[in-house]
Amino acid sequence: MKHLFIINPVAGKGNARAYIPEIHNLFKDSQDEYHIEITANPGHAKDLAEWYSKKGDYRIYSIGGDGTMNEALNGMAGTGSSLGIIPAGSGNDFIKSIYKSRDYRDILKKTIEGTEKIIDCGLINGRYFINIMSVGLDAEVAYYSSKINKKLHLPGKLSYFAGIAAALIKGKLRFPLEISFDGAKAIKTEITLAACTNGKYYGGGFMPVPYTDCSDGILDVCYVNAKRLPAILYLIPKYMKGTHVNIKGVNFQKIEKMRIESPVELKINVEGELIFAKTIDINIKKSFVKFIIPAE
Repeated sequence: MKHLFIINPVAGKGNARAYIPEIHNLFKDSQDEYHIEITANPGHAKDLAEWYSKKGDYRIYSIGGDGTMNEALNGMAGTGSSLGIIPAGSGNDFIKSIYKSRDYRDILKKTIEGTEKIIDCGLINGRYFINIMSVGLDAEVAYYSSKINKKLHLPGKLSYFAGIAAALIKGKLRFPLEISFDGAKAIKTEITLAACTNGKYYGGGFMPVPYTDCSDGILDVCYVNAKRLPAILYLIPKYMKGTHVNIKGVNFQKIEKMRIESPVELKINVEGELIFAKTIDINIKKSFVKFIIPAE
């Protein structure tokens, strides 16, 4: 078996590097081939995962946050390699969907010893995502959270709350869009936020679709009709706990594909990283990625 560890050295205030001695120790008596690579710049994790996957089938471990995971995913997707997560970033949201324990003390050993499960994957404008994409207020929050975190290095949920405060003060609250589900006639609407999910959690633990499943062959969408500030303040704590399902103006849809069109360029949050576009095409890739589930 061949293993590749991709380490983001700036994730989690540099904590990702602390796994290096443990990796060497776990493999000191093993005949398995293993490599440790440290990313040098944005996009490097994708390049590394792609290069190694062209050489053979690797178990690729992303040691960082969800952004590092997304880069590694886009490098190895569609190959015979498998992907695992060692949470070492500020958010670490997707692992909460596939690993019940919140005790990560032995997560490296448990992931190396873990089993592979084939799960679904989303594709947005040619880019793969395994957890979530979102637009609207939510992407504004991601934008401000990122700016704040670069200055203050706050923990995931605290960074997200700071981003919420900044977005509510400085950002937009209403977004006119046309949305089409599974090729049906487009709906003209104004939203406050919309999220398309394959995993349950994002933003440090928020739950837009609490019942979503990353291996059911569909993506789940939650979109919230445009609301004024008092209604948004009422929504946020329920959205965080996944208890917002019965609030008026909160809508859910199960989809295999959808298109979003905006008259202006949108910020789009893809697993904590921002991209920008007026038109968004999303498709599901069913049973597409071999994912490493840590041993319980």
